[in-house]
Amino acid sequence: MVISRKTFWNDLQKARQKVADALVNGKVIEISGGEYVNSGECKIGFLYKECDHVWESKCNLYLL
Repeated sequence: MVISRKTFWNDLQKARQKVADALVNGKVIEISGGEYVNSGECKIGFLYKECDHVWESKCNLYLL
């Protein structure tokens, strides 16, 4: 991947802003694109703090 340092820096700054916004405002972070394999071996646990409800979801996307 050949890109300029300025382009890389700008993309990195945008990503940092999006992650910070999601963390501060409770938004969802979705990472997509790229090559991946469905393995189904991983699980992610979630906790809803207001009612202590816990649920799991399969994490079946792995980047190559």
